[in-house]
This record gives sequence, C-alpha cells and structure tokens, in this order.
Amino acid sequence: MSDQENQQMADTGAAPKLTAPAELLAAVEAADNTYFPADIEARGARAALAELEKGLARWPESFDLLWRLARCCFWISDRSEDAALKREYGAKGAAYAEKAMNRHPARIEGHYYYTLCIGEYGRGLSIPVAILQGIEKKFLAQAEIAVTIDRMFDRTGPLLALGRFYYVLPWPKRSLSKSIEYLRLALSLRPTARGYFYLAESYIDTKKWKEARETLTALEQMAIDQISPHEHQWFVNHGQLLLDKLGSKGR
Repeated sequence: MSDQENQQMADTGAAPKLTAPAELLAAVEAADNTYFPADIEARGARAALAELEKGLARWPESFDLLWRLARCCFWISDRSEDAALKREYGAKGAAYAEKAMNRHPARIEGHYYYTLCIGEYGRGLSIPVAILQGIEKKFLAQAEIAVTIDRMFDRTGPLLALGRFYYVLPWPKRSLSKSIEYLRLALSLRPTARGYFYLAESYIDTKKWKEARETLTALEQMAIDQISPHEHQWFVNHGQLLLDKLGSKGR
C-alpha cells in the first residue's frame, strides 16, 4: 500500500489492514463501504455495526473488526442526544476498543476510539457523575496515548477530542484556554468543520466575539469535506445558528 493510500485511510479514521484471511478482509471492506459516508442519522453506522458483529462471531479476536465496531458505536452515539443511547453505545464501543488496544497496543485505533466512546458514555451519565466514576482519567489516559502515536489520525481527531474535553468539563476542571490551544493546533494541521465549530463555541464562552465570528466565517467558507460531507454540512448549519446568536458582537 502506498504512502498516499495510507494517508487517505488515516484521514478517514481508518488504517492499513493487517494481514488476514481473504473472507475477513472482504467483510471489513464491505462494512467500510456501508459506513462511509457517515450520515447524520447514523443509518450507515448501524448497518455496518450489524455486519461487523456477524464477522466478530467468526473472528472474535480480529483487531480490524474490533476497532471498526467501536467506530460505529461512537458515530451512533455522537449523532444522538439520548442519554440512555449514549450510555449503551458508549459502553459497548469502549469495550470493543479496549479489546482492540489490548490486541495491538502500538496501534492508534483502539486508544483513539476508546477515548471517543468512553467520552460518549460519560456524556450519557452526565459529566459530574462521569467524573465521580473516574471516566475523566480513563479518557485522558487514552487520549494522550492517541496523540503520542498519531495526532493526525482521523483528521486530527485526538487533538479535537482533547479540545472538546476541556470545553465540556464543569468548573473547576474546565479550561477554555486548553480547549482553544488544542483546537487551534488541530486546525493549523488539518482544517475541519468540527474543529471550527468547537473552537467557535470555546471563543464564545470566553467572550472573544471577534475570534468567534472569524472562526464561524471560516467554517462557512470552507470547502465541503468529501470524507464526511453530511457531518460537514451539519456543522456548517449549526455554525450559522451561532452566527445568528452573535448578532452584532465582534463586528
């Protein structure tokens, strides 16, 4: 596989496949084709999850199946505001990701998707309850490992996760300065609609109206991300709502 192909896979939250039986590789490819592009309603993720679970029944130790199962669980949870669903799929995804990172601890996928899924589980509990249960420490431990292995993975996903983490934490653990630092770094390396939206919200909460407006304008003018066009459009639409709320602030 060429360097260009490897980079494209890393951009989409994928990675070079391990050597595996032809049937397993075919199952993985079919599930990827079902998953992408990741739609807002998570229909593709749900269908891919079902396909991957069938594969796991045949190859229960497959790293390639385990981390993809975690990815599907994250996307299903991320697309919903239902607390019970977040707890269900966050816990399920974290369990798959933990098995993946135990299988291949030097690879990023298990650590990264564990970070995302345990974060979703914590959101389903409520952030204060999640902190009491030690979710914060689990999140940070794996997020920092993911950044160390490959901060560019999934379009700077590990950096975006940390940037959002410090935004959603309650006082006194919340740190908008850390949130802004991580998000600005992520955007300097690889602009994404999610990154611009998250950064704008962090600026708004620090009352940096001008910076928030500039960030939302950059989001609005950004070319559509073909890797995940549905997600891109969701953030553009919600960015416009933030701009409307800003009114004349930052002009």
